[in-house]
Amino acid sequence: MHGPDGLGIRDRRRGLKFHRQSWIVQEAVDWMVKHYGLTPSEAVRLSQRLVDRKLIYSLKCGAAFMPPN
Repeated sequence: MHGPDGLGIRDRRRGLKFHRQSWIVQEAVDWMVKHYGLTPSEAVRLSQRLVDRKLIYSLKCGAAFMPPN
């Protein structure tokens, strides 16, 4: 996931809060589509399962893992 062709995992600032080792939803979906051959909807479902199992979480409390339109 890291490296020149990896997912853009890095420290980010959102408003006044600082979040370590985070990524953007759309980038994660695009990365899974490219590297795992998933469809965008499959990538979203996989990501939501990771959220449900508390392996990753949304910075927006209680938000579902949904890429922006």
